[in-house]
Amino acid sequence: MTGDQDDPTPIGTFHVQWKAEQYTSRQYLVQMPYSVFFADGGHHGGPPRVKGTPCTASADACVDLANNKAWLIDDGKITRGPVAISHGGQGKETPAGTFHVLWKDKNHKSAEFNDAPMPYSVFFADGGIAFHQGNPNNPSAGCVHLSAADAQAWFAALEVGDEVQVR
Repeated sequence: MTGDQDDPTPIGTFHVQWKAEQYTSRQYLVQMPYSVFFADGGHHGGPPRVKGTPCTASADACVDLANNKAWLIDDGKITRGPVAISHGGQGKETPAGTFHVLWKDKNHKSAEFNDAPMPYSVFFADGGIAFHQGNPNNPSAGCVHLSAADAQAWFAALEVGDEVQVR
């Protein structure tokens, strides 16, 4: 659905698909700082999505909260997944958004939860939110729980600065 012939502005309900602090339009060769891009069902604009995931090709790790799944991605291609996860329960939700790996700790212990072990922790959001080994069948206090083998894979694959998309 579009506006009149002189105004090609789309009319309808759209959802924010992605944001960029600095974006250069390939079509118009102009820089557009602090841009917010809206999608019309995913047909126009924005970086391409990785097939079978809710994430874009810029992600190194992808989390699908609605379906309790996660993937490792390299250059837009899935390298592991989907794998089963659990995430924050009611009142302790895992934040959605785009993040970057902040730090890693192979033998982390939770200061908040009486030194509870959090093996293979990969921290990506404020508040101590991390991927780590845990029971993927039980909700967490906000972290993303992975099986032992998957937690080791996430720890090995992700580096500080890598992009994590949580949808």
